[in-house]
Amino acid sequence: MANTARLRIFEDMFVANGAEKDPKAVYENLRSKCFSGGLKNTGLRSIGWRLFLGSLPAKDVSSGAWLAAAREGRAEYSKLRDKILVDPYKEDGNKDPLVNNPLAEAEGSTWSKYFELQELQKEIMTDVERLAMEEDFLKSDATHEMMLRILTIWASLHPAVAYRQGMHEVLAPLLFVLHSDSLLPAEGAGGSDTAELLTLWDKEYVEHDAFALFSMLMLHLCDTFAPPQRPAKAPPKPSGVVLRCERMQNEILRDKDYQLYIHLQGCQVQPQLYAMKWVRLLLGREFHLDDVMQLWDAIFADYHAGGQQLEGEG
Repeated sequence: MANTARLRIFEDMFVANGAEKDPKAVYENLRSKCFSGGLKNTGLRSIGWRLFLGSLPAKDVSSGAWLAAAREGRAEYSKLRDKILVDPYKEDGNKDPLVNNPLAEAEGSTWSKYFELQELQKEIMTDVERLAMEEDFLKSDATHEMMLRILTIWASLHPAVAYRQGMHEVLAPLLFVLHSDSLLPAEGAGGSDTAELLTLWDKEYVEHDAFALFSMLMLHLCDTFAPPQRPAKAPPKPSGVVLRCERMQNEILRDKDYQLYIHLQGCQVQPQLYAMKWVRLLLGREFHLDDVMQLWDAIFADYHAGGQQLEGEG
């Protein structure tokens, strides 16, 4: 699809008679496409996900607001990358060598941070290299390095949860969608009044945009990865993922399919035995990536509309 065609689709959805449409009309149109599979091959899937998850502003659908939000998020990621991904080999050498050297154990030194990151990144890369998705983009070394940086930065910003196995499987579809939408050719869009919007799909910022999108999604999934709380002198509390699994079986399934609910109860099947990976990965392991992306279209749109938890349902 040429960029002129993509911009035409964008204008049809967001613009009427040279002015931005009412946000409510935009949402109804976009949500309708999400539930009908209408975002496939439009180049707008990444825009829809960013809008529904909140990395693009929801209340202001103007091109100016979106471009400003994209620029701000990209600049913030660049700062975080420079701050967190320390590399003492690239230091200018002006710091105290008694503190900043590989053998020093001074807390907070560049070398101390570097070695901590190396341990974290070793764990992350072990999972990333095992990613069971067949798309060439997701198997490339360059993509693995992008995923490593994104997950390292997110884990460093959230030490209470840090990195947990499976987070790379949440990130992969987000990165793939942004990459796929960024590949559309650049010819022929210069005459459009909305041509500047093409920077929303800029391939140079796929990593930056993926971090923003992953961070917003993890606001809703973080508790499913968090370890269970263990209050002093009190029984441990069920983890967030266990609570969601129990709700899935004991409330939603009971309401939707009572016979199956009774059968599982009679067999004493604990919901976390089958539903934990569904909840954490949003069914990402259960279907081919093309189907997962279409499913996520509807999940994200439904979440944004209803303010519900991402597993469903309701």
